[in-house]
This record gives sequence, structure tokens and C-alpha cells, in this order.
Amino acid sequence: MKSIKMVPINDYVSLKMEVDRLTDLVEELTGKLAKTNLTSHAPLEKGIVVSSGGNSRYIKVSDIVMFKAESNYSTIHLADGSQLFTSKTVKYWTEKCNANFLYRVHKSYLVNARMIESFEASSATIQLKGGHKASYSDSGHKLLSGLK
Repeated sequence: MKSIKMVPINDYVSLKMEVDRLTDLVEELTGKLAKTNLTSHAPLEKGIVVSSGGNSRYIKVSDIVMFKAESNYSTIHLADGSQLFTSKTVKYWTEKCNANFLYRVHKSYLVNARMIESFEASSATIQLKGGHKASYSDSGHKLLSGLK
């Protein structure tokens, strides 16, 4: 039987604070790189750092199909078919990504308009690339109507 190694709470809190600080630093530097456009004439794509399952991963915002709310958590669905469960809300990701192609179509969904294949008014659902589906509300319908 394996024994569980106990970690003092102070060490855990210090480590968590350091991970958060480094995550913020990576996001800040990514933003600065996008602004300075050092390597080419095309602007760098905005990205976010997502912590999920004890790992951190850099994701381009354009690779996100949708965010789905799961109470006070959210699942990020990516174009490659993978999903990341995060401890952040959809509201948090809406503000963090700040992309003009992401639309809050329902209280539970933030979708990438570039990934929309179709939407059906009778069932109030959006069909996204990769077989993903999202519901939309009346306010979301108004947003979708403006995308034509």
C-alpha cells in the first residue's frame, strides 16, 4: 500500500501563489509580444494559459470552439477535439480572452463564431465544428442574427 506524503499548507499556498504569478507573467509577455510583432509582419495570435488537472497549457484563443459552464467551473472545448476542465467560470474566460469572435450566446456557453456551422431556431441550438452543440438564449439569438 502506498503512503501519502503530506505537504504543509504553507508550502502548498506558496507553490500555488508562484504558479499563479508565473501564469500571469506568461500571459503578460504573450501580450507584449503580440503588440511588438518581433518576428514577422503578421500579428501573433492572442493566447491564454489554462491550468487543468495539475498541468498548465498555452492555448491560442482561435483554437477554442467553445466554453461550457459547469456550475462555478467550465470546460473548454478545443478544435483538436480535446477538452480542458478548469476551475474558472465562463465569465472569467470571457474577460480573459477578450476576443471579438467569442460570443456569449447563453449563460452557459461562450462560442467561437468562426466555428459555427449552423444554428437551428426551433431547438435553439448551435452546431459547431467537431460535432459540438450549444444552446442559445433570446439574447444569443440576436447576436447570431448579426453574424449573417
